[in-house]
Amino acid sequence: MPRDPDRPPVTDAEQALLKALWNRGPSTVRALRCHGDSRTYNTVQTLLLRLEQKGYVRVDRSLATHVYEPAVTRDEVLDGRLEALARDLCDGSAAPLLLRLVARSGLDAADVAHFRGLLDAPADDPDGPDPDRPDPDRLGEEDA
Repeated sequence: MPRDPDRPPVTDAEQALLKALWNRGPSTVRALRCHGDSRTYNTVQTLLLRLEQKGYVRVDRSLATHVYEPAVTRDEVLDGRLEALARDLCDGSAAPLLLRLVARSGLDAADVAHFRGLLDAPADDPDGPDPDRPDPDRLGEEDA
């Protein structure tokens, strides 16, 4: 899913809170602080409000203690960042990014099978196969 062009990018501090929400699920400011965020209560609250204003976080204000949850998935944010990086550094082409990542990363057999599945996906299927599940028909081909 392409990034919403009207949604501003997040700062590093906002990104840290968004990652915590993805990992923990809906949380209060206090819960986020108790599980690794050393910033003050007011700072965490301000960052969450900014994330809400930008459209990255939803807040449930029906209770006395507000509960924050991600309004976007990790993949949506990743898509947006990769699109921006490709646009800014590679004239819009994702191929140099992908080639660089593959060259610099150690891929195991499951990663290779996943890439094969994506490359073999029909051209009319822009999302390809489920990215979280390698193609079972391809597993073990390296052993053959």
